[in-house]
This record gives sequence, structure tokens and C-alpha cells, in this order.
Amino acid sequence: MTAAADMTCLAGWMAFDVGRNGLAQRHFAQALRMAKAADDSVMAGWILGVMSHQAIYLDRPTEALRLANAAADAARQANAPARLTGRLALGSQALATALVVRHADTNDLHTVRQVERLLGEAERAYAQEPTDREPAWLPPYDSTKIVSEAARSWHMLGRHQRAIERAEAALGAQKGTTRSAQLARINAAEAYLGAAELEQALDHAGAVIPTIPSLSSPRLTGRVRRFAATLEPYGDHVGVRAFREQVRAQAAA
Repeated sequence: MTAAADMTCLAGWMAFDVGRNGLAQRHFAQALRMAKAADDSVMAGWILGVMSHQAIYLDRPTEALRLANAAADAARQANAPARLTGRLALGSQALATALVVRHADTNDLHTVRQVERLLGEAERAYAQEPTDREPAWLPPYDSTKIVSEAARSWHMLGRHQRAIERAEAALGAQKGTTRSAQLARINAAEAYLGAAELEQALDHAGAVIPTIPSLSSPRLTGRVRRFAATLEPYGDHVGVRAFREQVRAQAAA
């Protein structure tokens, strides 16, 4: 049942990545039922974290935080390995909490410190060596992912200089033109735009567009279009007009 849950979660992730979010949610829900039938709290926590990640992408802060907290609780109750717990703390609780803060449009310092604590816990957990307690189904760790997601969290909190620092660190460690590398570049573009550094933001976002056809990721395309929408206040800028034309041409192709 654990193996079936893992494969069903993977099917859900594939549906999510190609933009079929309703189908993805059905797969995730089925995978969670299988994990519970297997009495595998670690797998259940992992699936809840994936569901939270989807809710973050869909901009549903309340749902994202509820799922994130459930994921972290399941991992703690199962005494999950430290790196798995850290991964859930980053991918779920820190990002979801930051999203809630952004929607609330408040500078609640207590919540900001909570996100900072979660990010610190995740980084310390990632720094640990893997152990034989880590489940075989766990995907390989990408140490740059934590840095890139930290950049997103700081951007959501309005701490744009910290977001830029983390985004550039993630980009410095990335290699090639993988989807993860391009999502990290969009994180950097958003951070620079938040800091009103328009030229840098356009440089990073513009570099993503030529990679879109080869990566065939609607999720990446969606992030680029969302970024283009945030450029509305700069609509008369020549660089913004050129970037938007690139986005239109890519969509037409």
C-alpha cells in the first residue's frame, strides 16, 4: 500500500505539473488514503506536503497552511528522519505561512520570525548527513531547492533584499537549464522586482523564456505569465514592452 501510495502521488504530481489540478487533487487524495491504510505516517506526511505545495501554487493560503501543519504534525508523530522533517518545514509550513502573511497584507513581526525559524530549522536539517532511516521512496535531495524556496518565502514577506540574496545563491549553485533552475530564476526575477530593480528582474525573467519549449512545463509557463502580469505599473517601459512581446510570441508558438 505504501508503494501504491507513492506511485499514485507521482501520478498526481505529473498531473499538477501539466496544469490538470483537479485530476492532481484526486490522485493526491487517493494516495493519502492508501498511506493511511498502510499505517505509514511518514508517507502520509510527504503527500500532505505535496498537497500543500500545490495549494501554494494555486494561491490558496488557508488551505496551504492547513495541509502544511498536518504534514509537519504527521512527520513529527512518526519520528521521521530529520531531513524529511526539514523538507516538510520548508516546502510546507514556511512557504504557506509566508503566503498567509502576504494575503493579510500585514507586517506581523511574530509571524515573520516564525517563518525565519522554520527556514533555519530546514537549513539545519538539510545540512545533516542522510541516514538509513530515510525511506527508499524519498526523491533525491537537491540542496539548492531549499535556498530557492527560502527566496520565495522572503519575497512573500516583503523582505526583498534577503530574497535577492537567497535567489542569487540558488542560481549560483544551479547547473543547466532544468525546470528547477528556471523556477529559481523566476524567484530571482520576482525578488528583484519587489526591490524595484526592474532591469535585473527583466534580465532574469527574459532568460527563462527561450527554455520554455524544451521544458514543456505549464507550471513554469504559468509562473512566467504571473510575473508578466505584475509588470503592469511599468507598462510604458521599453524593456517591459519587449518582455511582454516575448511572452506573447512564446504563447503563440
